[in-house]
Amino acid sequence: MAPTNLSDEMALIFLYLAFVLSQGVSRHLLRTANLFNSLGLVMISGLLAWQAVERFLHPLPVQGAIPIAVGIAAAAANWGVAWLLSKPGRNNAAIRLALYS
Repeated sequence: MAPTNLSDEMALIFLYLAFVLSQGVSRHLLRTANLFNSLGLVMISGLLAWQAVERFLHPLPVQGAIPIAVGIAAAAANWGVAWLLSKPGRNNAAIRLALYS
């Protein structure tokens, strides 16, 4: 999976865990999920910027099968997380916002 997609998937999984496991501590778990999401996105953004500079300086040919396989894996992960969050998202605006943004 692409790094940004992996970060988003992990954030949504933390959000799901916060919803499911949270009877009484949901604010803490939601804050933790948001913190992991933010830190992950900052780290991935830095990594992508660094890799972009490297690719501009030293371009490489792209193998066609690799992007196709990564795209299929990312689509499957997105579907899985969307399915996982569909039921909790009916009654939780934070989950709906994270899921559909």
